[in-house]
Amino acid sequence: MSDSPTAKRDAKSLINSILASTPDSSSNSQQTNTATEQNSTTSTSISSAAAPQNKTVEKTPQTTAETSSISTPTAAIDNTEEPLDDSSNEIDAAQLMTDDPDTLASDLIEVYFQSEEPEERDLIFDRLLTIDSPIVNEFLRAMMLEDEDDFMRSTAAVALAQNGDADAIAKLEEDLVSAEDSVFFANAIDGLSVVKGPEFYDTLKQMWQDPSRDADMQRQAMFGMDKVDSLKALDDFVTFINQIQDLNLLAEDQLEVAIMIFTRHEYKPGLQTLQVLHQRIDKAPELDDYAREGLLELVQEGINLLIE
Repeated sequence: MSDSPTAKRDAKSLINSILASTPDSSSNSQQTNTATEQNSTTSTSISSAAAPQNKTVEKTPQTTAETSSISTPTAAIDNTEEPLDDSSNEIDAAQLMTDDPDTLASDLIEVYFQSEEPEERDLIFDRLLTIDSPIVNEFLRAMMLEDEDDFMRSTAAVALAQNGDADAIAKLEEDLVSAEDSVFFANAIDGLSVVKGPEFYDTLKQMWQDPSRDADMQRQAMFGMDKVDSLKALDDFVTFINQIQDLNLLAEDQLEVAIMIFTRHEYKPGLQTLQVLHQRIDKAPELDDYAREGLLELVQEGINLLIE
């Protein structure tokens, strides 16, 4: 595309219109943010991390300084140039909502490659995922195979897999087995959870219980279990807590994930399980004072949230 001032102004107008007209795309934005939510469990308190089951994980908020060039169109226009002709250059919000899907997809892809701002590219990418067009699938396939960013290749594979693309599904299955980075493992879980549904549960449970797995991947498998079959997951997490004999061997990070999921579902059997666990911790002779205090605090926080 030409880098003329008019082309740049058209791009900025389109981005501004996207900001004004992007429909709710929580299902799409969630797939690229689940890893962030899951990776935060060891550093975020349960009360702030636990959320309703369908809550969308938002991207990192942008500061006013970061967004001013987008939200204020005049800031991006060189005032020494001739004013824009609204009838020929600007793409307004109404046009974005009514354009032919293929035309809209082509326009957005063009602007995606023009943009040098990560936040803008994320916005455009999420908008593209809401458009039913073969052009979007072609864009995602090219990204999955050719993008220089490993994360974007993985993210494109998730989107394609959810549309039934066999090659994308195969890539995610490979990542599920061989990924060394937990982010790509989490992406694989997200995509395959949609494709496979409840039949994926036993695979995730096996990964959760595999001691050779990275601890972060075990936690992510727990989130995936909840995603594909929450009732079975809740029951399995209760069993996991009840079957611990030596409390020194209790995986505190996995306990925290279980408590978060109990809280999201307001799961009362989970409350009873935590109350019994609290009593056991308080009296456990195998725990030193430091370990006892940390576990009691964690379990009490879960109890408090479930009582509310």
